[in-house]
Amino acid sequence: MLTGNPPTGVDAADTAAVTARFAAQLDRAGGGAVLAGRGGSADPTGPVGVARADAAIAGAVSTVDDVGSGPGRVSAVLALREQLDGRAGRYGTAASATEGASPAA
Repeated sequence: MLTGNPPTGVDAADTAAVTARFAAQLDRAGGGAVLAGRGGSADPTGPVGVARADAAIAGAVSTVDDVGSGPGRVSAVLALREQLDGRAGRYGTAASATEGASPAA
């Protein structure tokens, strides 16, 4: 699931939460999901940030916070493969990308 720029305005946190929960539901219904966003998406009011802050979502959905870059797009593809293997991780350039820049190939 690709997100655009982080939401802004008074409803930004709610919008991000709905997006993160939607990704979690896609994971449950489809056997895997990756939530990928551009820079800033891992902020506390960004969809990737909300997903990473929720242990239930973070344990099931792989996240990528720099899909606007070439390495981020590669990470998103590798994260899809990771999901097929039943694993999830947090990738990108933000401090909350605890597994580093990309999944192991």
